[in-house]
Amino acid sequence: MLSIHKNNIHFNRLIITASATLFLSFLSFGASAEQALNIQSVTFTKDKTEVNYKVRAECKLLEKTEKYLVYFGKKNFSSVTTEKKAVAGAYNISAKIIGTIGAPGGAISGRKGATIKGTVKKNGKLVGSFEAFRSSGGGFGFGYRGTCSLLGRSVKRLGRDITEWAVKPTLNARIGELK
Repeated sequence: MLSIHKNNIHFNRLIITASATLFLSFLSFGASAEQALNIQSVTFTKDKTEVNYKVRAECKLLEKTEKYLVYFGKKNFSSVTTEKKAVAGAYNISAKIIGTIGAPGGAISGRKGATIKGTVKKNGKLVGSFEAFRSSGGGFGFGYRGTCSLLGRSVKRLGRDITEWAVKPTLNARIGELK
């Protein structure tokens, strides 16, 4: 009976040690993101047919995209700035909303979505490029959602997708629903 008790103590110590090691490895993974992120620019494509004038004027997608890149960037980076000039030592993101999909009419007229293309540079060197797309069609059951609201949900998710990818950027990445 005593030997079983000693084995249980040994087993419990093994479990505690393994759990502590796993916990510390998660902490060190999060701490390895001691990197800075700078949202250098968020713009629309010059082609006004890809993002119509009403969406440009009414939906505030540039502001929302920057806001979500900052918000989710703070979860993945030690610091986040929005300087128009490149910040030395930081990952500098330049993003362009190159297209939106969806007819006016909110959730009633179908899915809405946004495509963002961009680059990440560090110390002047291109370290990543991406194209990302997310769509949203929800709204019923949670109240009516308009077109701008649905596009806002798309760029919110894109902000999360892009900043998670930017921790270890790659060239020609396809993000979000483009994976």
